[in-house]
Amino acid sequence: MRNLRITLLLCVLFVPRLSAQSRDAWWVDATFKAAETSIELIPVRDLDRSWVAASPLRESDLSPEAALPGESLKDHQAAFELEGDFNGDGKGDKALVGVYRTAAGEEGAFLLLLKEDTRRRWVKNRLFKAAGADFTALVAKGNDLTWVFCFECDGYCSVERRWWRGWRVDCGEEPDA
Repeated sequence: MRNLRITLLLCVLFVPRLSAQSRDAWWVDATFKAAETSIELIPVRDLDRSWVAASPLRESDLSPEAALPGESLKDHQAAFELEGDFNGDGKGDKALVGVYRTAAGEEGAFLLLLKEDTRRRWVKNRLFKAAGADFTALVAKGNDLTWVFCFECDGYCSVERRWWRGWRVDCGEEPDA
């Protein structure tokens, strides 16, 4: 009888933890659909000629699990959209992530870097794509940007400004540029 009590106690204490650990994190199962025809008033075809739809990621589209303590974008120091002077030219820049769909039905994630023009409108500066990816986010430390694909793994790219060559992402293996 004593062994049965110990076994039951162990089950009560450890089984919920084991099942919680075996579930995927919300960002692993998150799916987003490309549905819009413009982003920041820029037609998606002007961003990439093969695209028929794209959508920036929004916190309002996240599952309820993404709001749990320790699970939110803020808890991971991440965001879907950031503004700053990332290239150091004294003008506003915006970085945002989202998903796209091509006319051929291919889907993936994107990182869009925008800059302000003389009329204070956002214009495309650089676009990076990750075919097949769904969830991505941005992490900023000062003016340094990181494009992340997972919060608890090594899925990330450093976003670097090269004065002589423009923007690039350094992922070890660079996504489609």
